Amino acid sequence: MIQPSDAEKLIKLSDVVISDSNLGILAHKELFTFKDELYILLKNEFFSDSINKLLRILNSSLNSHPLNMHLVFGWQNLIQVSMWKLGRYSNEDLHALISSAGVNLDEEVNINISNIQEIFDNLLMRGQFGAFRRICHSAKKQFDIRLQDKSIQTICYLISKETKRIVASSL
Repeated sequence: MIQPSDAEKLIKLSDVVISDSNLGILAHKELFTFKDELYILLKNEFFSDSINKLLRILNSSLNSHPLNMHLVFGWQNLIQVSMWKLGRYSNEDLHALISSAGVNLDEEVNINISNIQEIFDNLLMRGQFGAFRRICHSAKKQFDIRLQDKSIQTICYLISKETKRIVASSL
């Protein structure tokens, strides 16, 4: 969950990194040289609550100071944010999202649409980084729609547990 000290960071700093895992923080640190205090770790078991609280804090402060908010998520949470189905989503929702990212799952006979990790592994193995980027853009758009303070710049990153690196972003 987001702590009171995290809320202060969101209101006062010009850069903040919000990650759903320690792996995400480490992967982000490989690319950027941000101070440790700029990182906020969300707890996965309360992911949807943490995301909603984050938005409440940002929308209640409305202090119009520029903030670069880096969102670093694993596949499962990125999917939830990109569809704004925090918690549960249907296989049809997932199929529509993947299709909108330019991947025709109907042609992929060996993919089980209900196995989200299998979809990620297949896309990663096939080098479908364009699809990952489009899903990052979708997550960024979902956040931007819900942010009332338009001075906040959202950047979304996808990490891979397998490579332990960022594999796509909305940049």
